[in-house]
Amino acid sequence: MFLKKLFKVMPQEPLTRGLDLYNDGRFGEALEIFESLLEDEDPAVKAKAKLYSCEAHLQLGDAASSRDLQGAVYHYHKAADYEPRFADIHNKVGEMSRHLGRPEEAAEAFRRALAINERYFLARVNLVQTLLELGQSTQCGAEMRVLSATCPPLFRDLCESLVEASQSNDRQRMIEILAEIRHLDLDTVSLARERALAFLRKGEPEAAAEILEKLVAEHSRFPDLRHILGLAYGDMGLREEAMASFRQALELNPHYLKARINLGFTLMEAERYAEAEKELKIALETDPDHPLIKSALQEIAEMGSHA
Repeated sequence: MFLKKLFKVMPQEPLTRGLDLYNDGRFGEALEIFESLLEDEDPAVKAKAKLYSCEAHLQLGDAASSRDLQGAVYHYHKAADYEPRFADIHNKVGEMSRHLGRPEEAAEAFRRALAINERYFLARVNLVQTLLELGQSTQCGAEMRVLSATCPPLFRDLCESLVEASQSNDRQRMIEILAEIRHLDLDTVSLARERALAFLRKGEPEAAAEILEKLVAEHSRFPDLRHILGLAYGDMGLREEAMASFRQALELNPHYLKARINLGFTLMEAERYAEAEKELKIALETDPDHPLIKSALQEIAEMGSHA
């Protein structure tokens, strides 16, 4: 989910209709509009349509995940086609593939997520569990050691115990510890995160921020939560707070592309164009062909030429 007030794009009307449907939870109808604009002559419209198509597929995948695993995988794959550099999408593909009994595909998806964000805790937990199920003990042990070295402080004791269980080849203990890690926090955080996103979609950023501020206080090492909190602050018109949250997310993960882009866009909204240009150029180094970043940099350049 990206800030909607980025920079002027014309024509705006179809995107606005699609966003209205999206915010009403009518994701399939919104997707039809977004995908109809993927070949629009205006590159900025195409870029937005691509991003919003990705988000709509994600929502449809989430909705299908409890009743139609194959349908969920389809939507997550489509989302990944639109935005292959979003680690959370690959993690979702992996989770659905694992539930479908395709552990090899799942492991590859988790590895793709970790190639984008090596500190992605949930993806690393998922990869460890999948490798354990595949019986790939050497690789599993190596991933456990990485997990222990990079995990949030909340999980450190459990992750160290996991490594010890691996060294003693105690499979049952490893299974128990992985279950404890998931039960301890991941479900709770995920549920609260989804509630906050739902409030954002309904245009209630204050309610979203209240949830996210508590989450961030309890889980300070989760960059995703700080990024979403920045979106909530942005929708509330609190630009300085939004920028601070995006910067905090980037301190935790300097390669967090969404946070970098949204920081650049918020700086643009604040008319701090030199700072925005700096951030967007860093983002462009991560994704040199990203059309939305290129369009924003072009707008900044045009503003400078007319100054």
